[in-house]
Amino acid sequence: MASTNALQLTQWEQLNDGQKRHQFQQLLRYFVSPLLPISQIRPYHYGFKGYQFNSYQALIAGFDFVFIPGDAQAKLGLSPQRIHDLMATLPEASQSISQQLLGQQTFDMAPMLVAKTPVALKRQPQGMIAIKTGEFFGDPLFAKRRQDDIQNTLGHLRQTTTDPDTQQLPKQIVNAASISTLMADQRYYQVTTKRPEQTPDQLSQALSQQGMTLLDHWDYLYLRNTKYPSIFPWGNAYQVPTWPVAQETYFGLTYPLALNQAELLTQGLVGTRSQASKVDQALSLSPYYLNTLDLAQFNADQIFYRPQIAIVLSDD
Repeated sequence: MASTNALQLTQWEQLNDGQKRHQFQQLLRYFVSPLLPISQIRPYHYGFKGYQFNSYQALIAGFDFVFIPGDAQAKLGLSPQRIHDLMATLPEASQSISQQLLGQQTFDMAPMLVAKTPVALKRQPQGMIAIKTGEFFGDPLFAKRRQDDIQNTLGHLRQTTTDPDTQQLPKQIVNAASISTLMADQRYYQVTTKRPEQTPDQLSQALSQQGMTLLDHWDYLYLRNTKYPSIFPWGNAYQVPTWPVAQETYFGLTYPLALNQAELLTQGLVGTRSQASKVDQALSLSPYYLNTLDLAQFNADQIFYRPQIAIVLSDD
């Protein structure tokens, strides 16, 4: 069984690679449903502003999950002084804005397995295709029924790319019954099929049947701001966003931060609308801003979700 202390961030950073791999394998054994396909267990490394985060990752049910250690004394949210300073810089400041900023609290953040990249609400991951080997890792039934889709992706790659290490890869390949999307690490294509239209509650229920949940807002803040708690992706000072916006984080996860994109959390959607004011657009890019939006304000292909598998261990 995995060790409670070893899964905390400060202790995890002290483990050697062999110890981390052992802990990760124990997590997969005890916390991931045996009905879900697991493959490609491998080290995960991400460099960020002088930090180096080292963990382990695996392909689980069509997602690339990475282990994120917990923090028993995580200070999340903005102090009253930081809220005051931010409000003073906004060209349009109001009491309603300050009330929607997450105030500072201390949490016992549980360790988690979390998808590195969210997927569109209308898409259902079926597996991953390794670019160099052509292997498919995922639902064996899909691989059997939709082998033509897998071969179409590989054939398209052969026609357009002779060296995946040096040549630009297609971001998306449309197959007969699926879509293959290039992952951020450019080592895999995620193969997804159309998901039946679902409400957030229905999606949450479907995920729970696989032992997964959506992130809540504090999970989201922890993932985006550990080690570097900036208010905006570009820093702490308000400015009119310059698109496209990108944010690097300590854990190296990717986020839908473009105009008219949103991520679904348990409390609702967090995202940016093109119709919003410049101030609201900037604030909506901040993980501290709890201004949840209505699903009707976005199309299904503009909404993304990121499953997590919570790791809850007894101290006994």
